[in-house]
Amino acid sequence: MTVRAILLRHGYLFSANQWKAVLQQSILPSFVIAVENDKTPAMDIISESPNVSNLDFLSDPLPLPPHENDPSLLKFADLVKESQR
Repeated sequence: MTVRAILLRHGYLFSANQWKAVLQQSILPSFVIAVENDKTPAMDIISESPNVSNLDFLSDPLPLPPHENDPSLLKFADLVKESQR
């Protein structure tokens, strides 16, 4: 969700070539490393076939992240600043 929020809020600042480099050299390798090192036990097996995938989680899009001037985000930023003093 954090990556999604960053992409939605700041994605327009990068060119297609910059996004290609970021995705290929940083984001995707990070996900691969995370998956390869994940030792979390499976909670539920959705399908016995590796050719069948369950994409139900994509049926409802996540809400957009709040605007940078959102009162809740500003309040959180103030709390972080206070805790760092």
